[in-house]
Parts: sequence; C-alpha cells; structure tokens
Amino acid sequence: MAKWKYAKPKKQMNFDEYLILPLDKLFKITIKNWIFTESDVDGYNRIVFRTDVSKIDGKDADRRLVIKNYDNVQELKKALAKKKSVRSTADLEITRRYDDDDLEYYFDIKFL
Repeated sequence: MAKWKYAKPKKQMNFDEYLILPLDKLFKITIKNWIFTESDVDGYNRIVFRTDVSKIDGKDADRRLVIKNYDNVQELKKALAKKKSVRSTADLEITRRYDDDDLEYYFDIKFL
C-alpha cells in the first residue's frame, strides 16, 4: 500500500523585494548582477532584464529590478556588453513612463 504524499505548500512571493518606481520621477540607481533571461511576457517568450539594485539616490538598497520592455532591454544589453563582468556595477538615471498607445510601461534610461 502506498503512503500519501502531501504537496509542498506554495512558496509565498515577497513583492517587497522588487523595485517599482513611481511614474515620471527621476532616480539615480546603481545596479549589479544583471542577467538577460527568456521569460513569458503576456503570453510571448521575450528577453527580460533582471538586476539587483544596490543604491537608490545614494542610499543603500537591496531590491530587484525587472524590465520587460523590448526597446529598453536591447538598450541595456548594448550598453552593458561593454562591462567586463556582471559583478561590476553600473550607474543609471532612470524614469518610469507609461505609453498610452502601446498600453505598456517603459523607462527613460541614461548611463552615468
């Protein structure tokens, strides 16, 4: 006779660890440990940018930033390819915006 095995409880998601920027406000952030992964975005497989944010406006932070917008991901991939290692850091000025035509969030990104 087989014994019953219970399913593991569902892992609770901690959304406090993610950095969600307010709209139309400029932030200076420092990122490290970035990665480009293929992920499901609105039913399509697309490249997504994930990174750790170590500083926000000069204050220490421990947050995750996820960017799904295709144009932003390509811009980041091109700029960060010049870095020798993902362990190095990059400083950015970033502003979150909303595009009414595409109904999608995007970022204005400037590398410092």
